[in-house]
Amino acid sequence: MKSLNNYLDANALGFIFIGPSGSGKSTLRDYLLNKEINGHTFVQYKAHTSRKQRPAGDNDYIFVSDNDLDIIESNSEILFRNEYHGNKFLTTWPKKVHDNQHYLYIYSPSGAKRIRDSFPNHKIIQILPDTGHDLRTTLLERDPNISEIELNRRLEIIPAEIAEGNKIADAVFVNSNGVEESSNKLAELIKAFISS
Repeated sequence: MKSLNNYLDANALGFIFIGPSGSGKSTLRDYLLNKEINGHTFVQYKAHTSRKQRPAGDNDYIFVSDNDLDIIESNSEILFRNEYHGNKFLTTWPKKVHDNQHYLYIYSPSGAKRIRDSFPNHKIIQILPDTGHDLRTTLLERDPNISEIELNRRLEIIPAEIAEGNKIADAVFVNSNGVEESSNKLAELIKAFISS
């Protein structure tokens, strides 16, 4: 590592959200980014990706070309590089934050596990939609240009993703009863992890 002073301590507490596409991970994360819990605040971790940015409100990643991804990889401290749904992603070692700040990540279960391999105190929270939620509609609203083949592929892998996530999650959180109530309940869960 180039300089330990510039990077997050391996013992730091952070929170990794996993769960199926359309379960509300980004919405809940964005709520926590604007909230203080017992004097603690949150920072969004953004991986680099060469996938195309969605038309509306896609701020989960740093979007770069394939060539730029290779340049960043050669000049940065890397946790891992992977592909998900056919797109390339690069996870760099997170930069140092204040003692009362915690990173919030959104990852697949396999990516979350790899992050926790480097940061054993990070907590993995599986975010699930309530049983009445229609993920097909949510995915279509988020990306109206998604092909039927890609949409069906994403829906077909959801049960396996949930099962994989349940094996590694420190907590399972059902996103129900509206954004405000769910956000407040998630904040209580985060507060319990911070206090423990």
